[in-house]
Amino acid sequence: MRRFILVGFLLIVKGHNIYEDDIYWREYNKSIPEDAVHVGYGLYIGTRVIDGNLIPGAIYPKTGKFITEHFGKKETIDGVKIMCSQEPSRFQWEYVNFHGNALPENLLERLVAAGYQNNSLNWYIGRGFHQNEWRIGKVDIFNVKSLLIWNNDGTLHRLFNFEILTDVNKIVNTIQSDVSSDLRAIKEELSNKNGYYFSSLAEELDGLPERFRDLIKTAIWRVIYKVKRSNVNNITLSLSDLVD
Repeated sequence: MRRFILVGFLLIVKGHNIYEDDIYWREYNKSIPEDAVHVGYGLYIGTRVIDGNLIPGAIYPKTGKFITEHFGKKETIDGVKIMCSQEPSRFQWEYVNFHGNALPENLLERLVAAGYQNNSLNWYIGRGFHQNEWRIGKVDIFNVKSLLIWNNDGTLHRLFNFEILTDVNKIVNTIQSDVSSDLRAIKEELSNKNGYYFSSLAEELDGLPERFRDLIKTAIWRVIYKVKRSNVNNITLSLSDLVD
């Protein structure tokens, strides 16, 4: 009986494959694994436990170093894990402005958590350009809403305008039940233009009411994600791709 229970336990443990998770973390030993998520400008995302906090930061492959902010600049090569995924194209940077502004609608629902504070609140992942280089650090959503990075002299620096990492799948999954009808209305409006735009796509988006603007951006991400996930060279897309 004991042997049966033990075998059953081993089968249950063996049944979970971390490489089937949306995100998983490999031990970082100064070499970049093939499934590591490259997040632009030669950077990768790492995490490390510091003073009981699991903190995200930047991995710089040329030096092998992990750098983050925790009461100032912290730099190490030991005890670091690197962010990996079988679907790296699902992750996208979203520009945010936290300076005196409310959080974008449903932002928390589409963010990528990559750490925790000692009070169990999550850290999120941000990217900002500071002192002539891109830096990745932890984003504080709950207190002083900002991206925490470092100055060249090792002191703390906060950014309130920066990019935050989101998951495209979460953007798609958080579309509300009434969105489909809204997207159809926008689709009809676009169809009436017969494929002709009087201005750039960015200007068209800026001219939409804010509620429609967010819906269209979500639809665009859905199309981009579909293209990136496709394993074929030729793929047919139309306005119908905006609607489930």
